[in-house]
Amino acid sequence: MVRISELEGNLKNTELTYEQAKLQVEKMKFEADVQRKETEINLEKSRIAFDQAKRKIQSQKVAENSEEQKQLLKIKQTENDLNRAKQEKEQYTMKATMDGLVVYETNWSTGRKISVGDSPWPGMSLVSLPDLSKMQSVCQINEVDISKVKSEQMARVKLDAFPDREFIGKVKSVGTIGQQSDRSSNVKTFEVVIDIDGTDPVLKPGMTTSNEVVMATLADTVFIPLEAVFERDGKTVVYKMTGSSPRPLEVATGTKNSNYIVVTSGLEAGDKVALRDPAQKDQQKGTQAKGDRGTRL
Repeated sequence: MVRISELEGNLKNTELTYEQAKLQVEKMKFEADVQRKETEINLEKSRIAFDQAKRKIQSQKVAENSEEQKQLLKIKQTENDLNRAKQEKEQYTMKATMDGLVVYETNWSTGRKISVGDSPWPGMSLVSLPDLSKMQSVCQINEVDISKVKSEQMARVKLDAFPDREFIGKVKSVGTIGQQSDRSSNVKTFEVVIDIDGTDPVLKPGMTTSNEVVMATLADTVFIPLEAVFERDGKTVVYKMTGSSPRPLEVATGTKNSNYIVVTSGLEAGDKVALRDPAQKDQQKGTQAKGDRGTRL
């Protein structure tokens, strides 16, 4: 027979088991709540992280878009700079309006032709394309002779580079303002422009020329070098060579140029005259009087 005490013991055990079971249930309920809370917290964390990620992506997109706009603006500015440089290059490039020979102008401040490194000023002429179909020679005439030079007078032009070539031309213009030939001299000269007839490939701008203006044409004339005419006792004389010794001969003279003088009486073509005063010990040289049916002075 089962004892009460034993039953009571079993009851106690059963009660303890029941209490343990209740505690376990309560524990499970608590743990479920904790897990649920942890899950909710984790979910909230995930949501916050997700929102942050979205905002970061959005911010990055904005930043990238801003950087893209900055780069596009920089590209546009670079294109503008390039176009401006191209336009400036076009402005700095001089293009001839026709075929021809380029002639560098003279820089008046240096007295030489325009060259690399010169600093031009507004309106300054750098180069020119002369019309080679119409050439001119510019020369300076002494103030003593300028009154004899007139427009349309015939002129002879020789090139220093081609001394055997002679070109015919006419005086186009005569300067009206004299210029000092150089700083050490008070002699004034006037600019005379000569139009050269025709064309020739040897004629080039800038060439040095020797010009002779025909001021008058004298027929049946005897002329001698200026060096052969002397003043003696107030008379104009030449020393005519007779045999090997010269003797003074009074002559009458007429028109002259820078080299020769016309003898109107006292000499005949072919007469030989001295170029120096015989009183000088070194006088030996003589020259022959020349005659010409069309002498030009």
